[in-house]
Amino acid sequence: STKVKRLAIAYYQLIADAAFNLRKNVRYRVNKCVDTKQVNRRVLTVSGDEIGYDELQQAMQGSALEPSELHGLLTGWLCSGSSWSKTEASSALTHWLDDASTIHAVEAMAKSLSDKILAQLRDSDLAYRMLLPADGADINFRRQAISDWCSGFLAGFGTSGRVQQDDLHPEVSEVFIDIARIAGLDEDMLDSEENEKDLLEIEEYVRMTALMVFTDCAQQAIH
Repeated sequence: STKVKRLAIAYYQLIADAAFNLRKNVRYRVNKCVDTKQVNRRVLTVSGDEIGYDELQQAMQGSALEPSELHGLLTGWLCSGSSWSKTEASSALTHWLDDASTIHAVEAMAKSLSDKILAQLRDSDLAYRMLLPADGADINFRRQAISDWCSGFLAGFGTSGRVQQDDLHPEVSEVFIDIARIAGLDEDMLDSEENEKDLLEIEEYVRMTALMVFTDCAQQAIH
């Protein structure tokens, strides 16, 4: 949503002041750390219970949020070490949604989704997966979904208010710069094998970044 993007930009501006070595670009870091093996990235699974992108999109009809954006918001919130209690959820959704009338429609789904995301983030086998459109969807639709996820992640982490700028490890500050850059991707991509590989690499880098931020910021003390 427009409101989420504004929050993401505001938080990015705060952490950018603490970041260093801006000349490193996304592709350089992707090539250093990416694992490009094929995985089922489109379905969030915990104990046999699945939430797919299409199912979430249908459940969120009438909301200003896109499914990937909500998933990024919740992931960012949880990576900051915040819990998804009823009180905090209401406050967060008020910050994130342009239309307060849609809060009730999203609230129940967000609770279920946040439980599953947290279980994946805590999984020792690195089970966390971003919730994105199916591989067969248009490449630019999938690219936009990754950008939406990144905007959501920044907004979710920032609006939690739990981690201050000076608390971030330098490496975490750097990857937030990358997330902000990916959030700003808006150029159309040609449907080619090379671009498909690039998109997969970016997605995998973002996934691993979320796990790194969770380990650095959230596991120390989740309240």
